[in-house]
Amino acid sequence: MTEYVRLRSEDPVLIEEGPSALPHAYAGISGFHRLTAKEIKEHGWLEYSVDDLPEFDADTQETESILVLEDDKVRLTHEVKPLHPAVVARLLEEAKQEAIATVASLRWEAEVSGTEWEGIALDTSREGRTALFQAAQEGEEEEWKDRYGYWNVMSPEQLQDAYRAVQEHKRRCFAMERQLTDEIQNMASIKGLRKLDLETPWRRLV
Repeated sequence: MTEYVRLRSEDPVLIEEGPSALPHAYAGISGFHRLTAKEIKEHGWLEYSVDDLPEFDADTQETESILVLEDDKVRLTHEVKPLHPAVVARLLEEAKQEAIATVASLRWEAEVSGTEWEGIALDTSREGRTALFQAAQEGEEEEWKDRYGYWNVMSPEQLQDAYRAVQEHKRRCFAMERQLTDEIQNMASIKGLRKLDLETPWRRLV
């Protein structure tokens, strides 16, 4: 459906009415929408169209919509402009903070997801680490239930080694978080930041 507008001014181009289909009645004229293009123009109504939005980099550019009057037709076009450097810097910082928060969340998931030691699936949640620490401190043989519900008879030395294993797992998780955070902070652009793989490294820790 062709749309029309009635202008308030031509320089600058300002729209008074529309865009819309032509009114059926206007200025006392019934059947206004059936008038010829010349007659419609004489009453101030012009054909209106909108250009497709051009491709642009939303991280460093923006578009500005501009009304232009050409050949007795009004067209809404779009001009691509660079973002102010301060805006680009702010967007980059916001993206970095979001990525850092994602890494912290992934670290937490990896930290508490468990680790395997001597074929035993150890609970690495904070409660699990505390319970294992207490058992290791008691210095007695104990039947230890792993993450999957299997029981394992463990000597005092094994309990101590198992506790050291869950602590080492925790340290590796925090070291990975620190490494990825440093990589994020060193990124000079959002495009580069998006290329960082923040998920795959954690699979090596589980």
